[in-house]
Amino acid sequence: MGAGKARLRSELSQPEVQLLGKADRLTYEKGTAFVLLLHITDDFGVESAEGWARPEGGTYVRIPLRRGSSGDYELEVPPSLHQNKTVNVYVVATDRSGHKGQLGDPSHPIQIKRKGLFSKIFGKDGG
Repeated sequence: MGAGKARLRSELSQPEVQLLGKADRLTYEKGTAFVLLLHITDDFGVESAEGWARPEGGTYVRIPLRRGSSGDYELEVPPSLHQNKTVNVYVVATDRSGHKGQLGDPSHPIQIKRKGLFSKIFGKDGG
């Protein structure tokens, strides 16, 4: 690849942030911490990744991500932060070129809901 193509590619590339697991099962048990599993990749390497979470109606708080192997990360939200309410979460990753990739954003976050009584009784997620 020529120098011009490499430069253009580096200018257009951004980290890819993916949620691992089933997006339709974003629930947690009352009074417990929950962990979101993420996969973050970039051709030029992920320089940093951070999560942000807030209870519904609250203020976003930065949550450090734990890095695993092969681009896997964990974001853990403790009960003291979620307060047994619906939680809004988004993740921002930055590559070595300074490009940012996101999963959700402050105005369109991922929502995690507390399991309701009926979902516990009938073994379904949600509600």
